[in-house]
Amino acid sequence: MNDEVEPGTLTVTVKGKKGEPPTVYRLWVDRIAAARDGQLYLLSVAGAQGEIKGLRAALGGGVAADFGLDNVHVACSDPNTDGERRLAQRVRPDEVHKYDVVAAPLGFGVTHAVFTSRAPGFLRSLSDEAVWRELKRPEFTTPLLRSWAGPVAAELRRLGLLTPLYCHGCACAVISAQTGDLDKIVEEGVRRGTLPFRESA
Repeated sequence: MNDEVEPGTLTVTVKGKKGEPPTVYRLWVDRIAAARDGQLYLLSVAGAQGEIKGLRAALGGGVAADFGLDNVHVACSDPNTDGERRLAQRVRPDEVHKYDVVAAPLGFGVTHAVFTSRAPGFLRSLSDEAVWRELKRPEFTTPLLRSWAGPVAAELRRLGLLTPLYCHGCACAVISAQTGDLDKIVEEGVRRGTLPFRESA
């Protein structure tokens, strides 16, 4: 768990079968990233092994469940965002792209698990390096230099193609740009001189 962030609680309520009461799991959460509509991209939690197993089933879409947050300050990772910066205290799983899961025992029957969305464009960091790695994926064919990552990220954000997520204990974002968008950004940047050729590709 992240020692620098005071953990809150994730309450997972799994609906029971007909005539049966729901099953409730309560886990400590120290990192979470979600879209404004509550779609979950990153989750770092700790709990009993059985609770982690139940959470995996719930996030995998195998069961009907409700996800609530308690004592978790989930705010937009972009301090310049206008308007409402807080996220409603409910999240929902990404049932389309699913999650990669890394779990490790902490001792005394407690397990720590990190769930990371496989959604394309998800950035676990707002750093230039994270943007650079994403834009060098095979899906993008625009020629780029490493030194352009910062200016290109700023332009993507200005155009609404890099969206900071609502986070607790981290700072994440999603890039929704296509190759055509990058082509235009690079062409304009080179023309204006904001993307200088200072290094070899």
